Amino acid sequence: MSGAILYQFTLENIRNGSQSFGGVLSVATSFLHPVTDELAVNLVSGSTLNEPAQRPLYAALTFLLIGGGLAGLFVAPRRWPHVLGLISVPALYLGGVILGVGFIIGFDTNAGSGISGRYGMSAAPLLLLALAASLRGRWATGAVGFVAVASFVVTFVVMVT
Repeated sequence: MSGAILYQFTLENIRNGSQSFGGVLSVATSFLHPVTDELAVNLVSGSTLNEPAQRPLYAALTFLLIGGGLAGLFVAPRRWPHVLGLISVPALYLGGVILGVGFIIGFDTNAGSGISGRYGMSAAPLLLLALAASLRGRWATGAVGFVAVASFVVTFVVMVT
């Protein structure tokens, strides 16, 4: 197949469905879990990172990232990690909205078929940095450490078996 035919065939497959702004707002929420989105996981390794035993850890990682990003809402003297998180979380969602509108305008497609959390992966290091710098106290550090060790152990067991 030539490039033009392949391009047209690909766009015809994603032009199904409604092209509404409400759909864009709904699909843009997938940007709020950039590391654990199903497509992002399948792009890395769908055979070893998409097991049912790993799903609870993906949910915990999503909560940790968003919680670390929004931690600045609950502290009085905001420092740089709080400001970084408070900028990153809305930027993720607004980036999803802008990308969805861009898909509708530029490609005349349904935004729901082209957007996934993998496009927000570039903000994941910012959220991780905000989370790590915001940790204070033994319990908070221990809880994040527990999730990290549990994730490593479960991933290792899934890869070995």
